[in-house]
Amino acid sequence: MLYTPEEKKRLKDLLYQIYPDIDSFPGDSVTPTVHIHKRNEDSKVTVLFLGAARLNEFAKYAGAEAEADIKMSTQANGGGRDLIINIEFQYPNHPVLTAIIPGGDMQRQQVVVDALKASSSMILWVVAYKDNEVVEVMELDYDAGEFAKVFDELNIYH
Repeated sequence: MLYTPEEKKRLKDLLYQIYPDIDSFPGDSVTPTVHIHKRNEDSKVTVLFLGAARLNEFAKYAGAEAEADIKMSTQANGGGRDLIINIEFQYPNHPVLTAIIPGGDMQRQQVVVDALKASSSMILWVVAYKDNEVVEVMELDYDAGEFAKVFDELNIYH
């Protein structure tokens, strides 16, 4: 989507509310968090892609209808099981973004999983690394029931 200057300012202000420490994130990082909407207290997973070298993979499709497959899995890690969220885009170059919530941080995993279970979509922010300019904000749909087995593998409710 192409944003007006007013929309860009509003989005950038919201971005800093959700990710107040964005200036400390490295380029080409993928950072998931849970944002709680102030008005209705709904929680939703948001994923920040802070694009540097990989930004062009997304910027050239800004404004195009985003189609992406959300895939989740776990992977053994010394401190538990990592939750891996892959966002696979259906653009011609098929970019994939991967967010990992480490197994050693079970409290954070539980917050993220609870939000994933409570919703059927997540928000992806595509942001330019140098100036934190918002390139695109996308709502990506998924079926949480599809990932029940993955969530069970994390052992966060035992």
